[in-house]
Amino acid sequence: MRKNTTDMVFLIFAVFLLVPLGLLFLIVSAGNVLYGDLSLGLIMALLCLACAGGLYYFFKKFRE
Repeated sequence: MRKNTTDMVFLIFAVFLLVPLGLLFLIVSAGNVLYGDLSLGLIMALLCLACAGGLYYFFKKFRE
């Protein structure tokens, strides 16, 4: 796959969007679990994993 400037700009914006969102979901998840709201904590943990999976997909796609 040939990478052009548009692809790299998209990757940069995706990284700068997914990393803070993933960290936010992780912090909120830990806070909810610690304060007793286990169901919301698990949902936030799944959202954190979704952000991590998205980052993995983008890095794998653009590394080829």
